[in-house]
Amino acid sequence: MADHVHSKSSKGYITYQNNTKHNRKIIKLKDRYRKIWYGENPQQKLGTKNLVEHVRLLDKFNPGYILDYNLSDEEMIIDYRILPGKSMGNMQPYDNKLKERAYDYCLRHLLSTWPYAFCEWNRWNTLIHNDSIYLIDWDSFHYASADFTLKNMINLLDNKFKKHF
Repeated sequence: MADHVHSKSSKGYITYQNNTKHNRKIIKLKDRYRKIWYGENPQQKLGTKNLVEHVRLLDKFNPGYILDYNLSDEEMIIDYRILPGKSMGNMQPYDNKLKERAYDYCLRHLLSTWPYAFCEWNRWNTLIHNDSIYLIDWDSFHYASADFTLKNMINLLDNKFKKHF
């Protein structure tokens, strides 16, 4: 792990993480994950215009995932529901069939949320639970633009699967 990321885990689950490069902490509480962005203007860390838009979009595309949120001049806090499953990053080695299933899910997900896109496709943000797949870490969820066309996003998905899976 990079020098700027300090983590603690238990039974394959992150219980605490501090990313000093991106001014972000993750804390596992009893019934939720709390993500805290700190420093000047923490809303700029999101792929959306602001926290209210981020919450609105996540509620639309992933209902019930955000449990609570708050914003001050110094920090932004979002509490997320703990989703079932294990990160693919903790499942290695895994077979090509699972990788193909995850890719198909991510592509269908991209098409279903378009013109918004998740963008953080990697094995650490992909949870597998029985026959279900979930995506976590929605910070960069954003609206399409001239640079982020559907074709470009599918190419990005392909490249991230080659690199991170």
